[in-house]
Amino acid sequence: MAMKGLLLDMFNLRSDRTGFFNPAPDAASVVAPARAMEIFEELAGMRHLAYGYTDDGCADRAHLMCKKMLSMNTVPEKAWAFETPKRDLTVNFPHGEQFWWFHVAPVLGVDTGTGKSYEKMAFDPSLFDGPVPIKRWGQVMNADPKNIFVMPCGKAPPQYTGDYTPYHRTGHRTDAKAEKKLSDYVRLQEEQGFMPEVFPSPMRSRFITQDVAAPDTKAANEEAFIRKGGPACPKPQG
Repeated sequence: MAMKGLLLDMFNLRSDRTGFFNPAPDAASVVAPARAMEIFEELAGMRHLAYGYTDDGCADRAHLMCKKMLSMNTVPEKAWAFETPKRDLTVNFPHGEQFWWFHVAPVLGVDTGTGKSYEKMAFDPSLFDGPVPIKRWGQVMNADPKNIFVMPCGKAPPQYTGDYTPYHRTGHRTDAKAEKKLSDYVRLQEEQGFMPEVFPSPMRSRFITQDVAAPDTKAANEEAFIRKGGPACPKPQG
């Protein structure tokens, strides 16, 4: 099987690799915020993707996360950020600075209910604790907005030839290679003995606030209803 995949990759010269990412006919490209949080939690729970090993592996994670999102009946894209001659990609993690020359993460449209039809958000558990707008995703890396591109899965960003990494295309062996590489990084992550602290997502903060506030609001409403003699009042005896 591995040899067959190698031969297929050697003779597959097509630049368009969208065929490796086939969504279902009814798959959603835009989801509600609650569904977005559910999807993010599923992705973040994929511990074998070594989110804490931030030195390398973003392309492998993005690929496997996109495959997972396809299985969840959605149509993901990829956000790509690149350094410029005058602007490095720099993340100020609490444990120290992280430098990248590029970074990539899955993207999905989220219906924010703020007047826009939807907003494209990055799903990146290596950086955030929830989905974030592409602009915020770039800001945390000090990325030049002109060097951030959102592309369909299987299509290379402008001026590059690869859709998997900037110079490598998705192939028949990509899934297995990504899994192997990240399993090695899991071991390195465990040797380091820590998980870098990620940045807060406004969407997660909003849901936490709602979850905390909802029981108190419900109790207050029920109490007011009882005082007014609503159906929650006990039925008189006798």
